[in-house]
Amino acid sequence: MIDPLLQSQATRFNEDTLSENEQGVFAKALAINPDLIMHTVSLAEDSPLDFEVLVMPPETLRNTLCEQLFPPLKVEYLLANAPDRNSRALVVADNDGVIEWVSPSFTRMCGYSLAELRGNKAGKILQGPETDPAAVEVLRTGLRENREVTTHIANYHKNGDRYDVEIQLSPVHGEAGELVGYIAVENQL
Repeated sequence: MIDPLLQSQATRFNEDTLSENEQGVFAKALAINPDLIMHTVSLAEDSPLDFEVLVMPPETLRNTLCEQLFPPLKVEYLLANAPDRNSRALVVADNDGVIEWVSPSFTRMCGYSLAELRGNKAGKILQGPETDPAAVEVLRTGLRENREVTTHIANYHKNGDRYDVEIQLSPVHGEAGELVGYIAVENQL
């Protein structure tokens, strides 16, 4: 059961009438309440807002990533404040390099939605005729050897336009040192 106040805030969120402070509080509630996310999305049929920003990577991987990327900050603060306000394009992939989550900044950069990307390897969708095979090999080596790598690569937007990015691909390890996935931080050049 969702608190009536949160139901009211979900409606106001869809109408884009929450104050900046209320948006911050509501974002924190969304970050920890999957039922509230579903309720908010269910109200959004005619909303102009992009609800893809509410989709987070799996919780254990998400927490590990946040702790490794931003150790001095609390995970809850990051979940409430970072996903859509962070200008870095982020890709979270499983142990095999299959996309599990991308940041809204990444979807804006490449033109593909999270739904179109999830379950695929980035190269399958984004690489094209002018993608340098040597840059691709740098990324494959990082995945194969479970180590951090950085390279520049030509990718292709959904509309077919080429764009160049610097990719920093890093393995993410769990508490016991096991590989739990990868994160790529991308900056458009």
